[in-house]
Amino acid sequence: MASYEELREKHLTELKALLPAYTERLSWSADRLNQEREEKLRTLVRLAKERSPWHCKRLVDIDPETLTEADLDRIPPMTKSDLMDHWDDIVTDRRLNLDLVNSHLESLTTDQYLLDEYHAVASGGSTGRRGVFVYDWTAWTLLYVMMIRRAIQVVANDPQFSETPPTRAVIAAEKATHLSSSLSQTFDSSLASTHYFPITLPIKQIVAGLNELQPRSVWLSVCALPALT
Repeated sequence: MASYEELREKHLTELKALLPAYTERLSWSADRLNQEREEKLRTLVRLAKERSPWHCKRLVDIDPETLTEADLDRIPPMTKSDLMDHWDDIVTDRRLNLDLVNSHLESLTTDQYLLDEYHAVASGGSTGRRGVFVYDWTAWTLLYVMMIRRAIQVVANDPQFSETPPTRAVIAAEKATHLSSSLSQTFDSSLASTHYFPITLPIKQIVAGLNELQPRSVWLSVCALPALT
């Protein structure tokens, strides 16, 4: 197995390669966006039917080759209860199972890869039931791209930051079992001078830290809040 830093460097390289193209998509026309969504929808449903036993049965009457957004009401939503009740049959990689992923989550102290390609995270269970989710290599990269591309575009067009990376504050979950913590650990340091404030800190302490730091931007990961429960 590769080391964490080897895998992380590979991920950072992929991130930097993808950013320009996905930032450019912010200027796409509505027609081009519609076409892209439909193509990705068909790819998603095709893959689900081919590799997930649960989705194969559920989507038996859905033809991914002719599927359009107008047909989405024919597909019932997959709830968190559905996911947790049928986890092993929903995932599309037969190497993954809920016991394996839970064991991985229990061992986490900092960000780590699972099977050298996945990231596993859990919700805080604030709705009454904990959710467990897995991102593959590319999905993990694209998730971060979607979150930062607008900010990167702004910085790129601001001469004030042409040479010096902006200072950014991130208020997020403390544990790597939560997405707001692990995603930042994978990607952040290469794109900005980032300072972390665990959301479990007293509010006064966070405010004092922000006042001292005077960051260009503050990212409050609202999704980290359920991790307190």
